[in-house]
Amino acid sequence: MLGEACVHFWQGVPQLGENWMYFDINNLDGMYERAKSNGVTITKAPENYPWGMREFNALDLNGYNIRFGQYRGPHS
Repeated sequence: MLGEACVHFWQGVPQLGENWMYFDINNLDGMYERAKSNGVTITKAPENYPWGMREFNALDLNGYNIRFGQYRGPHS
């Protein structure tokens, strides 16, 4: 079980390396470890950002960017 998630979609013409999908999840570090252990291509390791999010990037099977984020609060 991965828990609750919020999925963001954008309109546009898909282009490898330029488009991405964003998942706002509750257990980012758990998802990162699960993805790594299953051989997912990680393009950016988890990082904390000033806007209160912790995020990492991966590629799906078609080479499209997927970004996962978890809100950690300001100054996290």
